[in-house]
Amino acid sequence: MSIYQTVAGVALSGMAMIAVGPIIAAEIPVKIPAEIRPINQTPETEKLFSDGVAHFKANRPKDAIAAFQQVIKLNPNIPAVHFNLAMVQYSLKDYKNAIGSFQQAIRLQPDYAKAWMNLGNVLDDAGEYEKAIAAYGRAAALEPENGLAHLEAGIAHRRQKQYAAALESFQQAVALMPDNARAQADLGSTYVRLRQEAAAIPILETALRLGNQDVNLQLDLGIAYYNTNQYAKSIAYYKRVTELAPEFALGHAYLGDAYFRSGAVKPAIAAYEAALKLDPTNSIAQQGLNTARGKSQ
Repeated sequence: MSIYQTVAGVALSGMAMIAVGPIIAAEIPVKIPAEIRPINQTPETEKLFSDGVAHFKANRPKDAIAAFQQVIKLNPNIPAVHFNLAMVQYSLKDYKNAIGSFQQAIRLQPDYAKAWMNLGNVLDDAGEYEKAIAAYGRAAALEPENGLAHLEAGIAHRRQKQYAAALESFQQAVALMPDNARAQADLGSTYVRLRQEAAAIPILETALRLGNQDVNLQLDLGIAYYNTNQYAKSIAYYKRVTELAPEFALGHAYLGDAYFRSGAVKPAIAAYEAALKLDPTNSIAQQGLNTARGKSQ
């Protein structure tokens, strides 16, 4: 029996949701707008622009918005002002207005790669994944060496369960950013989802060596080693999952399966019981416990 059960999400005390494959709440954190100096400024608009940047850096987003909007009233044709306004709106999760502001920046400057990239981010956060993919694609076309554009496109593809397309995007991201632990982890996770565990394992191990200690990475490694019949290594990673996420019932159930397959029946029973204590409805643990108990008699 091979293991690969998708987990929609299990709320864990004090940590993020966990699932098979990485889940990241915010793919790229909203950054303070870059102080891009717009052209064709008057002394008044230049001061207002600088004030807007200073307000945002000082965590006064409403004042920043007001300053940027004043610049736009005086001169609506400066792409960087719309970009910075969009970044502030994005930081407030005002996705509708942020999308509009990024789009206006792009209308004024169609080759504005940073605006395309951040438009992709906000569309992705707004759940408009196909549009996000298109925006990331445009950013990557304008900046072919932009590994983050390929990485984010891969994440958006994966959310749509477009795993082949996600794989291609993650491969491009890793080629451009070989030392990026997140890109390596996402590529490895996608190989696991495509049931190409032999390809996944060295990539996931590379992500681990690069410093990615995420519980989802440990889970993917446990699954990959289990499905390639390497039960001792699978046990080691599942144990890490249960240590990092002790309330994650499926981690205990998977650990039970790996113990059972390795011939360690008593530890398997203990792991299944731990899973059922956390989630009495867990079918993997229920079935595994029944089988293991029958084997031990």
